[in-house]
Amino acid sequence: MDNLDKVMDTWLNDEDFRNDMRNDPDAALRNRDITLSDEERETLQNIDWSQPDEQLQARVSKVYR
Repeated sequence: MDNLDKVMDTWLNDEDFRNDMRNDPDAALRNRDITLSDEERETLQNIDWSQPDEQLQARVSKVYR
């Protein structure tokens, strides 16, 4: 599983991680030992993590198609 897949899988299955991503994405990733490349980090920075889960899930699905 690549790093972005790990982020998305964790986000989909871990409510605490979703909340952490909304508050401090860098800390959320660091606390779960997820290291991203600059390109992967940029991809995640383009996501508005404050959106409701349903909207984020739709957005994330588009990124990974």
